Amino acid sequence: MKPNRVLVRLINKTNLPPELLNKAKQKAEYIGWNAFLYNL
Repeated sequence: MKPNRVLVRLINKTNLPPELLNKAKQKAEYIGWNAFLYNL
């Protein structure tokens, strides 16, 4: 699964404001996608 697809799915699920999505995306890139999704 590509990160972009994961992010889109995440956005659709969460409806977070853009600034929070930006932080979430940066954090996801920092700790890795699997760890990020696991910790949701």
